[in-house]
Amino acid sequence: MITGLQRAPGRAEGQGTSESAVSQGTGRRVDRNVVVPKDRAYMHFRLNAWQRTGLAVSLLWLLGGAYLGYVLGDQWGESAHEDASSRLYQCLNNENFGSGSEECEQREREMNRIRPHHWQSAALVGLGPIPVAWLGAYGMAAIVRRIRQRTR
Repeated sequence: MITGLQRAPGRAEGQGTSESAVSQGTGRRVDRNVVVPKDRAYMHFRLNAWQRTGLAVSLLWLLGGAYLGYVLGDQWGESAHEDASSRLYQCLNNENFGSGSEECEQREREMNRIRPHHWQSAALVGLGPIPVAWLGAYGMAAIVRRIRQRTR
């Protein structure tokens, strides 16, 4: 037997035929007597240069965008809380309403509902643009490929 080669899984040496057969369930044609190099015995997942670059940029954006979203969510929540507490304070100091009025109680409930949106904005800013960017990159690659085929 040739060194460095390995028979396809499920077949011993000398078994099988050289004819192709339809794989059960998939409908694909499979050669039953295939000899595969040892380093290719299992499926390898290879990325081309722009895919590797896109993956690196996606990971960097995930980290940086999530941090940016967390900080923005904190600022937005803080700003909204300050605004609601200012309106509540104005209501409580207003001589027409006072502390027991329905208007002031409504503003107090509104202030208690305001929560910081750290994690929601972190997820939105960190994860949201990534699939959009990948779809755009694959779309541009398809357009470039089509233009190159037409110019040949």
